Amino acid sequence: MKYEILSFFKLLNVPETVSIEVTRKYNKNCLNKNLPDPNINDLKCYIDQAIKMGCSVFVITEGETLFCNNIYELIRYINKKKAIVNLFTWGLNFSEEKARKLKDAGLQTLLISLYSTNPLIHDKIRGIDKSYYKVINAIKIAKKVGLLVTITTHINKKNCSLNLDSLFDLSCKLNVNEFSIWEELPTENNNYPNNKYSKSQILQFQKYKNNINKYNKNIPKVFTNIYFEKKVGILTGNKWLHIDVDGNVHPDPYISKSYGNIKKITLINCWKNIRNDKVLLSCISKKIHPLYCKEYINKYNIFKKKE
Repeated sequence: MKYEILSFFKLLNVPETVSIEVTRKYNKNCLNKNLPDPNINDLKCYIDQAIKMGCSVFVITEGETLFCNNIYELIRYINKKKAIVNLFTWGLNFSEEKARKLKDAGLQTLLISLYSTNPLIHDKIRGIDKSYYKVINAIKIAKKVGLLVTITTHINKKNCSLNLDSLFDLSCKLNVNEFSIWEELPTENNNYPNNKYSKSQILQFQKYKNNINKYNKNIPKVFTNIYFEKKVGILTGNKWLHIDVDGNVHPDPYISKSYGNIKKITLINCWKNIRNDKVLLSCISKKIHPLYCKEYINKYNIFKKKE
């Protein structure tokens, strides 16, 4: 029996979203940047296995994805009757020709990260001079050719009140389709960011803007992972899995712990390893991201610096 059928009858938990890394260029998750990018046939194999499991959303992500030489072939390969395809770009390697190729290949949404309406702040966070203006240019080009566009941003208590309104106003000005807000998670350098206050800020902001959206469809709809996960549960290791540039499988892109390599075992077995992790499942049941769980990060030495 196919995984899709099992999933439909709720006999098997499957990831609805699979994010895939396709290049090492500008990829902060990549440890060895001297190795070649993933082989196109390997990437197609990942996609085949994910669709067999019941995945309905693919997100091509991490680094500047448009530096992947086979990006259009890869997007075209995904059966649009079974899954939609979204793609993250930094806007560094964009043009109208590439935008039209993405659209012709069947891309649904172009996702572009923007950290501030201040060019200097965005460039500093991105680590690339003039990257802000390249983002703005990419958005305008994508809208021109008819692609759906989402501006995404990560927010925390420190930058919440400074960024939300200005970023949303810019999103309206650029006529994007969605403004997507993601809560900042703990990292090696900032193990426990205090986001408690910003959660309420973000939820209030989303509610207010989406109430306006009901009467004015010319402004973008606001998505927040906080609201979504409050309703449907944690995405990590529950409705989402991530395949990194080396084929390692993770519960999401933020967790360094690998649950298997798709080049060595099947994707479904990697997923079973995730779903058999009792500590991870405990986090999911409590609707707590694993990176906020001391038991989980201690178990896998998540933030322990390598010698």
